Amino acid sequence: MSQARQQLAEQLAEAVFQALQEDLNHQERVLLVVSGGSTPVPF
Repeated sequence: MSQARQQLAEQLAEAVFQALQEDLNHQERVLLVVSGGSTPVPF
């Protein structure tokens, strides 16, 4: 995997983490639902 793709995957993971964490500050639990596809692989 190219360095640029790796960086994008890390940025996506961080953005999702931040969104989930923010929601958890306001409610007891949150859900993350993802498709069964194969992208983004490193995520």
